[in-house]
Amino acid sequence: MKMSNFFLAGVYFFLMATSGYSALNSPNIEQIINKGHRIEVPFDIGQYKIYAYFSGNALPPEADAAAFAIRDNEVKQIGNIDDLSSITNGIKTEEEALYFVRLFTNSETEFLFKDPDLNGIELLQEEKYVTRIPSNLLGKIKEQHISIVEDTENFHISRILLMRDKSTPEGIGIPILVKTNETLSRAGKYKFAIEAVLPGGEQLSGISRNYR
Repeated sequence: MKMSNFFLAGVYFFLMATSGYSALNSPNIEQIINKGHRIEVPFDIGQYKIYAYFSGNALPPEADAAAFAIRDNEVKQIGNIDDLSSITNGIKTEEEALYFVRLFTNSETEFLFKDPDLNGIELLQEEKYVTRIPSNLLGKIKEQHISIVEDTENFHISRILLMRDKSTPEGIGIPILVKTNETLSRAGKYKFAIEAVLPGGEQLSGISRNYR
């Protein structure tokens, strides 16, 4: 039996409401596809296609951007790590694992997600940041920048990120360099923790991304 357009619209608005996006200002599937930017991922997300959508109502544009996953007539906002995990069918290689975690720290995509505990910049991944790191600090970061070890169930990832210490009275926080302890299961479940705070973060106060 063919579902009516009215029913499909109701399902769409329900999904938007339950995923944190108001039905009153949610884009429809056609708008997402036509105005959005497709995000190709190497890991298995089944028949879903992920789009970055910019409403055009904010400056900078990233301040009001969102990611959506579309499959047939279904649309789902991908607002955080758990949302992405929910459509991930499997992580098979180290390259796929790194791509997954970097979606939340890369300047091209990190603003699409709202994960307050993971607000870092992987400095050595992007040349525009590398050139702003003092030479005495750059060598130390390169020495322990990244490692990844896999076992039968998980990928264990360690990276150096520039983050903000949100516990400071100033609100936005002072910059800190951290060594991460990240675990991504082959099923796509992700855990993030800070293993250590490293010296030198105060030298990087000029590097920041604050879209919200």
